[in-house]
Amino acid sequence: MLSKAVIITRTKNRPNFLRRAMLSALGKSYDDRVHVIVNDGGQRNEIDLLALEFEEDGQANKKPHNQMHKHPQPLRLDRANWLEQGELVCDAAPKETMPTYHRLTHLPACDRVPLIKRSDMTTTQNTDALSENTEAQGPDSALMNPSLLPQRQDEYPRRSAQIHNYQIRNPKGRTVNVLKRNDTYAFEYEVLFNKTCNGVFFTMFIKALNGVELGDATTPPFTKRIDHIPAGTSRTLRFSFKSLLNSEVYFINAGVEKIENDNAAFAHRIVDSTMFRVIPESDTHATGMLDFQIEAKTTIR
Repeated sequence: MLSKAVIITRTKNRPNFLRRAMLSALGKSYDDRVHVIVNDGGQRNEIDLLALEFEEDGQANKKPHNQMHKHPQPLRLDRANWLEQGELVCDAAPKETMPTYHRLTHLPACDRVPLIKRSDMTTTQNTDALSENTEAQGPDSALMNPSLLPQRQDEYPRRSAQIHNYQIRNPKGRTVNVLKRNDTYAFEYEVLFNKTCNGVFFTMFIKALNGVELGDATTPPFTKRIDHIPAGTSRTLRFSFKSLLNSEVYFINAGVEKIENDNAAFAHRIVDSTMFRVIPESDTHATGMLDFQIEAKTTIR
């Protein structure tokens, strides 16, 4: 007999996040379900070890089992559909659909219907035109382009904290949004805690135009959360990173997570808080989105 509910998790070489997703699925009160894990071209052994870990702990026997599916090569994820009670709410790029759905889950029930009925839910911004406009500025452009702003931000409800003053700074402390390859920068933001929070960590996330996740970081590590931050406290976060990205437009998310009623929840989160582009270079060997600084050598015999 088929399960009435199916939870589908797509993953690729992110064992820590997958473990959290599996724990979250096991914690659901509705038992008639199955958790489908899609390994989209990632390492198989990491998922096998996680499955064995849950089985040895006896957790897999308490709830419906996990099903594993493996793709030998990554599939292009360029569309995301959101259906609510059988009705199509949004059919757009993942960076449009997913953040809005996540924001919906943090809203009171009375505010969810107006959000779903918003007419702009099924529209996707013309990212190709945006990329062309920013690329046309060339390598001699100023390091701060005032027109390079996100066309849309998804802000989660403020639950005990507020993120503000988010920006990218160069080594001289200047605010920038046009970056050079191989240079070091810092993403900064401030957090004001309106209420006392427990089990806190801060995070930043770099994404491509199509929503593909490129890299993230937390401070402190999510396994070593800050036990207690009192109301009225302000924290300034600074994430240093090296621009190992090729010429393209990117976004940065900012978030504050806390523990509330024994569950992880965002105290505040801003999706696409900051937008930046990387200046193109003509003499580069890297052809992908990320520059792994591969050195090529040819031997003639």
